[in-house]
Amino acid sequence: STAVSNAVDMAGWLGVKEGLFNFPQSVRPVPLNMYIDGFPDNLAFCPLMKAMNKPAFMAIKQHSASKPALVFVPSRRQTRLTALDLIHMCGMESDPRRFLRMSESELEEVLEKVQDDTLRLSLQFGIGVHHAGLVESDRQFSHK
Repeated sequence: STAVSNAVDMAGWLGVKEGLFNFPQSVRPVPLNMYIDGFPDNLAFCPLMKAMNKPAFMAIKQHSASKPALVFVPSRRQTRLTALDLIHMCGMESDPRRFLRMSESELEEVLEKVQDDTLRLSLQFGIGVHHAGLVESDRQFSHK
């Protein structure tokens, strides 16, 4: 869980009626910078998710070029689709592996053990994925 600056609005959007707790940023054990972008609500779910990917990629480049970033999506399927879109955007850059933070030999050693195809592909670009369908060993590789 995380502290959110506009928790009441977010709770309304998520349909939370009771049990909302919002703690100040000062209670976080690790400082967090949070950036929130707005998107039009006149798009259907799939086009909206697709429309958010490029701004997310640009935000990662701007705010977290050399540090880890988290992108939250609503489903396992969307996790895969967003990862593939981010990979595609990396491929259009002058340095497609800009987010990769390990040597080629370390990467090869990890890739041999990864079971999930999307994770195997995304790790090659320094992008990890996490969802409930990953086996525990793949989650551990993604977290590293």
